[in-house]
Amino acid sequence: MLGQKGLTDAVLNELDIALDHHELIKVRLSVDDRDARKQITDDICQHCQAQLVQSIGKTVSIFRPNPKQPVIQLPKE
Repeated sequence: MLGQKGLTDAVLNELDIALDHHELIKVRLSVDDRDARKQITDDICQHCQAQLVQSIGKTVSIFRPNPKQPVIQLPKE
């Protein structure tokens, strides 16, 4: 859950760690403004080199494959 202090370096670091371990994570944003949530989501995806999978309300799902030990196998396109 992203708290009142917003998107800090510590939060981005924890998101990187979570993506390395799980590859797919949910993040709850406690921001009421829709445009601000979109900007925060874009910032997270850009910093973590991840992809937005889904955004429903204040919850976003983000995916980044682990190049060393992939957990989730996606079909080839």
